[in-house]
Amino acid sequence: MEKVDIGKIIRQGRVSKGISQRELAEEFNITVAAISSWERNITTPQAQMLIYLAEKLEIVDELFGRTSKKEDKIQQILDIVSKIDKKIDV
Repeated sequence: MEKVDIGKIIRQGRVSKGISQRELAEEFNITVAAISSWERNITTPQAQMLIYLAEKLEIVDELFGRTSKKEDKIQQILDIVSKIDKKIDV
């Protein structure tokens, strides 16, 4: 089983949502230093905080090592094929 880089996932989730460390810290009533420490893998959030972060940043699958990239690609291909089929039938 591949090791999950929690800090990297938290940072990527935060950045993808356009949230600064300060904004996230204020929302969860914690310090910017705590978030920075997590993102650099110096410390790890407590379990309950990790759940809150996962929900807020929509990183549940990534944190728990689940990936749907393959399924996403398959769905994209099926969507393209469906569009082509519709154009051919017209």
